[in-house]
Amino acid sequence: MFDYGFQSAPFLIIKSASSDADNGAHITLSELLFGGVEFMLFGMGFVFLFLVLLVLMTRVMSWVIAQFAVPTPVVQSSSPLARLFDGAEAVTSLYA
Repeated sequence: MFDYGFQSAPFLIIKSASSDADNGAHITLSELLFGGVEFMLFGMGFVFLFLVLLVLMTRVMSWVIAQFAVPTPVVQSSSPLARLFDGAEAVTSLYA
């Protein structure tokens, strides 16, 4: 009764806005799929380029901030517990 094969699918035919119905432009399924894949690849390419640009600009911004940042002095605590977990002493005390 209904034939929804690749050649006769009525929803895959796009006709132009001309007055003559036989003069319309027809798009086949393969052209439609190729257009979709092409659109997908362009979209993924633009997203990839945007993300690469975002990572590069973040790294440049971090480098610029590190160049102009004023180093803050480290305040040493007099607590024995703070000295235990300070730097290399913490690593040696964990493996001792």
